[in-house]
Amino acid sequence: MNSSPFISASSSTRSVMIDVIIALLPLLVIALWAFGERAFVVVISCILSCLLVNVLSGYVILNKSKVSMDGSAIITGILLAFTLSPLTPWYVCVFGGSMAILFGKILWGGLGKNRFNPALVGREFMTAFFPFIMNGGSLWDTGLYVNNIDPGEYKIFLSGHFSTIIYNPTGALGEYSLVAISLGGIYLLIRNRISWHIPFTFLVTLSLVQSLLPIGNTIQFSTGGVLLGAVFMATDMPTSPTHRNAKLYFGMMLGLVISLLLYSGVHHVYLSYGILIMNAFMKQIGEVMKPNAWGHSFQKDTLEKIGQTSFHILLITFSVISLHKADVINWLIFGYAGYMLFKFYDQTQFKTRALF
Repeated sequence: MNSSPFISASSSTRSVMIDVIIALLPLLVIALWAFGERAFVVVISCILSCLLVNVLSGYVILNKSKVSMDGSAIITGILLAFTLSPLTPWYVCVFGGSMAILFGKILWGGLGKNRFNPALVGREFMTAFFPFIMNGGSLWDTGLYVNNIDPGEYKIFLSGHFSTIIYNPTGALGEYSLVAISLGGIYLLIRNRISWHIPFTFLVTLSLVQSLLPIGNTIQFSTGGVLLGAVFMATDMPTSPTHRNAKLYFGMMLGLVISLLLYSGVHHVYLSYGILIMNAFMKQIGEVMKPNAWGHSFQKDTLEKIGQTSFHILLITFSVISLHKADVINWLIFGYAGYMLFKFYDQTQFKTRALF
């Protein structure tokens, strides 16, 4: 028998990241086509700040040997940019990219150890530290800046509705083409980088909740934004479950949580809140929904644990809604930053004591 390891992975981390970047390229082309240099400044500010902080903070906090140019920082930068308006100032983008890497990845211990989606962590830091810019209505009034194209008159096909599926430059940079997002998702499915479970149950649950609402109480959301989150953010490997049943439950609860956020009047940030809430329960969901070992019967207390987990998720969701309505959600971000810094300091002190 050969020496260990006996099972080797067929894909490296870098090859996985390259596939994700390839899947994001159609969205990037559409964003640059729509807003030209404005989109370029936002995207490049996010990418460069993520790369720079990834190298510097990884060298200082982790150590140089653990810093890898695997492409994950580039993906974080692109995804962060895709959640932003093309009119977002570059220095705010640089701040968001820096916080995404520092508080979303490095302080957790590096790639694969983070609990929350780094791009969404960066976006929430931007909202907390630059509330007047990020919450200003003018940031999303982008109609006059679309390059050489009047969105109201532009039609690829005779059907205006079908044309908007291919190209509809409103909202955040990553939401402009449902077709481009779908192509990226299909590519990732073919390459086995994501599975269908989370996007499918998420979208089905969101659709069911909306169809069950009384007429006149429909919830309003960005279809492109929801599809972007379903394909590229909710399926993030370190922050989503790995087992099939856990993925189905994760997607279903994500759809329910986002429906509650939307129905409660949370706009613009409902997707960030929903995915980050579910990220917080990722490990608990994976433990409760893990498959039974061969030869073992169904655990009788599994349904009770699922009920408890669901109750906790809904409790946190209503707490976040209350904090948002009270306009104090930024203090939650400040608390998170303080906790991460204290956690890092405590771990550093423990390692120092262990050396002596």
